[in-house]
Amino acid sequence: MPLVSPSVTFRGFLPFLLVGVAFAYQAPAEPFDMERETYRIYSQLMSPPETSHGDNPRYLISATAQAERWSPAECVQPPASHAARFKEVLLDFADRRKAARTLERKLSISKPYELLSKTDVEKFQAERMYPQPPGKQEGVERFRGVTDLFTFSDVYFSKEGTLALVHMGSWCNGLCARYSWRVFERSVGGGWTELRWTTCIIVAGTFGQCV
Repeated sequence: MPLVSPSVTFRGFLPFLLVGVAFAYQAPAEPFDMERETYRIYSQLMSPPETSHGDNPRYLISATAQAERWSPAECVQPPASHAARFKEVLLDFADRRKAARTLERKLSISKPYELLSKTDVEKFQAERMYPQPPGKQEGVERFRGVTDLFTFSDVYFSKEGTLALVHMGSWCNGLCARYSWRVFERSVGGGWTELRWTTCIIVAGTFGQCV
């Protein structure tokens, strides 16, 4: 898939003042289960997924957890309050980055979804890589009406499972794609909140940015 060579830009940050009492992060009471929390994060990312052109009637997701496009150490900039736990996440990434994960049907999302094999991923991309002649029918019926193919890396965690990192991509043709690292923090109640840190994003057809 052709990708535009990214140029990196930086956006400024305005200083702000927090008034009140600062509380230390409190770990959730529920015991950490990596497999369960991995699929909770995948489900949250798909509820609904971010795309540049709206949602899909159903979701096509690569069953293979694909390799990341950039090292998170080079892209993700944690605040000082999370630096120690993020180092633990990077160690988990270094230990497991080459391990293969095949997704299972464990997503809890509102829309129907299908996990595609490597062969089906290649078919989907081949159909959409180049503009089709007017009136030509899509080659695979179950792809009909679906715009995006979604991909994930594995999910990497801090030691206590309270901070998580995952790479997510969406692809709809050679000049229509979005890839980024996403960071989540687990709350006392066990839910996950996305942390909008500075990170790398590639949007095919435009530019890569740190946002």
